[in-house]
Amino acid sequence: MARPNRVARQPLPREAARRIAAGDARDYSLRVVSGGKPRRIAVIGVSGNGKTTLARRLAEQLGLRYVELDALCHQPGWREAPNEDFRRDVLAAIGDVDAWVVDGSYDRKLGNLVYERADTVVWLDQPLPLVVARLIRRAIWDIVTQRDLFNGNRQTVRFAFLERDSLVAYAIKQHPRRRRLYPRKFAAMPNVELVRLRSPAAVRHWLAAQAPAAGASRGASPEDAARAGLILTSPEPTPR
Repeated sequence: MARPNRVARQPLPREAARRIAAGDARDYSLRVVSGGKPRRIAVIGVSGNGKTTLARRLAEQLGLRYVELDALCHQPGWREAPNEDFRRDVLAAIGDVDAWVVDGSYDRKLGNLVYERADTVVWLDQPLPLVVARLIRRAIWDIVTQRDLFNGNRQTVRFAFLERDSLVAYAIKQHPRRRRLYPRKFAAMPNVELVRLRSPAAVRHWLAAQAPAAGASRGASPEDAARAGLILTSPEPTPR
């Protein structure tokens, strides 16, 4: 399927540059989708960013298949699927359709399997205090209600808070690591558009912009995107 048409790169507006918390702003350009919508989307980010909420809403809004990696990886009793089985199941979930939304990353198990097939990666990169506060509230709610997370698995105090790589501890550890890794990683993948959303407002604005009616009339301008806090970026080498 042909890639959507995109406007030429434009210099990053001063306000958008101010919003980039890490890295040299000169290394970034703003890219605005003007023709067509993403159709093969990976939604990534540490737990507590709202990946599942965004991915489900996006899939429903665009009429795309929703694929939850947690449900494919974690078998009943919190047993992790062997890597080979996991990769096979992910390929089966996205291989027979041309449009999907994948919720999660699992880079150590999947490598670039999903990214190589995606046209858009939506990276939820919100502030760590917000992420941790959300994660703690969600974990407590899941422990109290004992709701079925996936495949009969339910949250426990040990998994959420006490283990070395508990839900909360892992998010705290991975948050800065992914900020270092992801800009370079996706800069080396020309097949994907990296959309980095760094606040709840940015998430809301971007999701609203994907609605079929919203995109049919006009593309967002760089100034509109900057004011909304949307940073649709791919790092580019600084001229030497």
